Amino acid sequence: MIRGTYRDQIQRPKSNTNLKMLAAQYVEEERTKLDLMIRERRVLLEKELNESLQRLKKELPNGFLKLTLREFLQLETLTRNTIVDKERRMTRSMARHSQRETIVVEQKRQTIVTETNTVAQTPKFHPGLPETPAALRGNRKRNTATAKATTNSSNIFAEPRTTIRGSISSKRAAGLMSVELTDGKVLDVDITESPKWCAGQVEKMEWDGTVTELLLNYSGCVYTTLRTIDNGKRIVELAAHARRLDDALVSILQAALPDDPTCNYKITVIVTKNKILAIPEAMPPKPSFVQIEIKSLSRRTPTIKSTNWVADRQSVEQARRPESNEIVMLKGDELVEGLSSNLAVIRTIGDFIEIRTAPKGRVLAGTIMELVKQAVEGMNNVKLIEECPRMAKLSSYEAVFITSTSRLVMPVDCIILPDGSTINVKSSANPTLLCIGEAVEQLLASRSTSLY
Repeated sequence: MIRGTYRDQIQRPKSNTNLKMLAAQYVEEERTKLDLMIRERRVLLEKELNESLQRLKKELPNGFLKLTLREFLQLETLTRNTIVDKERRMTRSMARHSQRETIVVEQKRQTIVTETNTVAQTPKFHPGLPETPAALRGNRKRNTATAKATTNSSNIFAEPRTTIRGSISSKRAAGLMSVELTDGKVLDVDITESPKWCAGQVEKMEWDGTVTELLLNYSGCVYTTLRTIDNGKRIVELAAHARRLDDALVSILQAALPDDPTCNYKITVIVTKNKILAIPEAMPPKPSFVQIEIKSLSRRTPTIKSTNWVADRQSVEQARRPESNEIVMLKGDELVEGLSSNLAVIRTIGDFIEIRTAPKGRVLAGTIMELVKQAVEGMNNVKLIEECPRMAKLSSYEAVFITSTSRLVMPVDCIILPDGSTINVKSSANPTLLCIGEAVEQLLASRSTSLY
């Protein structure tokens, strides 16, 4: 037993040694096979790469043949990525990383442009390839002062687009928006630029017509009307109006208004497919009350502020009496809204004061009427009901008022009925209406946006 155990102890190390030798031999053989496969694969890759380089070099200008292999590969990578997505954008971190990797290519590109003169004044690697970060951050920044502000304030580098002056078709192709201001200025707005860029691109034009005449010339377009407070230095509910229009609205309004406004303005903004028109009108002093007329008519699309409605209502407005401020539309027994305003009435029922106005689905939701609703929410024993006032109950209403951007909250003291008779309402002396008017003016200041 002891001898057998000793024999096993003597033979075991010999067996382990043989296994190690066999394992080492196997590993060496596998390593040799892998090295051979790597060399073969490398040869194939180099062959494919050379074929690709030869094919790509045939498509490039002769000046680019001066690039080294590394520079050429970097160029090919950038070009391929741009061709796949011409609208590709880079964040600042990506731009810095790319700038470090492509600085040699950028220097070589400058040499090529100088020697071959085959690229435009603002050269690019390849048609459709955005400018490199080095060009954007270095001596090839755009010459406008606002371009620098755009680059520094935004986290995105977009492909620069050259402003094209010419026909409307060329402007459409360039993605430009023509902005005409009827106080004698016109803008060509590049929608890829910062909104502040618009103010510096102003040219002169002439316009002598009225706002209504201008609206009639743009059938099928949408428009909105704004107003200023603080003598033309602040715009009321700009955010709500801007959602209907464009991000460049602030700059457009700044260019439309006088440099030193001394009164408030009514600003009509019209949006067409390719144009934005802004028409400022100095507002006259606000009267204490107005007279309205009631006519049997309605509009087809009450929730859309379209220039088509301006044309449809022309015949009705021409028949309006000179002393009347507005015409209120009557549909059946319902008093819906004015031609350019919202209508509301006030009546006391028990311990509550009821304010009744048409629901949103029946009329165009006015910005001032929305402020009225907010003002009513903070009043005790006053509730607002979104139902159309009734013609049959008109004599029972204690106050009637209309609201619009230019009128704000306007009391109605005289109503001319469809048959020509009149109803006198002392709306201008109603305490609830006076409180609503004061509350709305306070909200105007908090909802306005400074233009300067």
